[in-house]
Amino acid sequence: MEYDSFENPAPMCEEIAQMVTTENLLQRERKAYALIAEAAVYAKDIPDLCRMVIAGLVEILKFDLGVIRLKNGKDHSFMVMASAGISEGLRGKLQPAYLGDSESVSMLVLRTGKPIFAPDIDTNKIKQTHTARLAEFGGKAFIAWPLHDSSQKIMGVVTLIAYSPKKIPDKDRTFFKTIADVFALVVEHKIDSENIKKSLKEKELLLKEIHHRVKNNMQVISSLVSLQAGRVEDQDHKNLFNEIMDRIRSMALVHEQLYRTRDLSGINLKDYITQLSRRLMRSYDIKPDKIELKIDADDLYIGIDKAVPCGLITNELISNALKYAFPDDMKGRISVKLRKDDNGKILLNINDNGIGLSKEFNLQNADSLGLELVIMLVEQIDGSLDVTGDKGTDFMISFSA
Repeated sequence: MEYDSFENPAPMCEEIAQMVTTENLLQRERKAYALIAEAAVYAKDIPDLCRMVIAGLVEILKFDLGVIRLKNGKDHSFMVMASAGISEGLRGKLQPAYLGDSESVSMLVLRTGKPIFAPDIDTNKIKQTHTARLAEFGGKAFIAWPLHDSSQKIMGVVTLIAYSPKKIPDKDRTFFKTIADVFALVVEHKIDSENIKKSLKEKELLLKEIHHRVKNNMQVISSLVSLQAGRVEDQDHKNLFNEIMDRIRSMALVHEQLYRTRDLSGINLKDYITQLSRRLMRSYDIKPDKIELKIDADDLYIGIDKAVPCGLITNELISNALKYAFPDDMKGRISVKLRKDDNGKILLNINDNGIGLSKEFNLQNADSLGLELVIMLVEQIDGSLDVTGDKGTDFMISFSA
């Protein structure tokens, strides 16, 4: 029996070794890219992002120490955002650095904009200029790569250090540059996102302060109206002033709720109408054993442009019921219902079991200022209004959320 044989197996062994090396490099690259992608998704802030990345790079690329510095926009220093493998004593020496620091290796990279690639520090010219600082780390291999933003301005540097010389092929320069560029893009995006969040937070606080001041100004106006009402002796005129104050308070309540809410895009209509209705009961000094207030409402959120008209509508209809639905100490009930129908429209139903409307009542020819205001406000929110007055009075307002 004859067997095939190879006269010289060395080329094949070299080819297999090369394939294994290539596969290892590919796996290393995949791990590095996956690390940065995962950090970009899960990091809660810039320091956390840097911690995840530098710890992962030290492990994947088999270095002993790692440091990431980023530019501090306030004083143009370069702060240590994260480190890996560094002792507490050495970490204490990693203070904010400035471009004028001639001994710092990282600052050399940041000043020149050129990376340092030293697989063996003892044979690299960097030892001649930075021996003292390199000795602090005790490193024998050193890689430092600048981070550039999208406008090619230097924003930081990634530094990796090994305790012994490393065999790092020159072709790895491309790999390290790519890793640094990808990481820089992620950092820049994270910084932009945090700046946007900070700006939005500042604007939100400003808006809250505006709503707070508007509410306070309306309370001042209400107090001035109250002072004026105190000088009026005619009861009908006093009632007019009281109605004006109720309308002002209903609008002020919207701004008070927006000041207290976390989300300025809208207010909880249920809470708003509930507070407004109860304030009206107190304003008219209504005893619970005479007129019962029932509120059945779902949690619905709407913007201020519709919340204010809804509040004024509620104010007018409940005020009318309190003034006219229960004459001569008649007892009764006022109900407020709020829900959203299957078509997404908000239904606001305010009814009472009082004496109802007269047969001659015509909504389109209503001579009451309050009802004229209700009709105008319903039109303002592009809603519809249905009124029945056979057994008590029932107002149904429907509008799009």
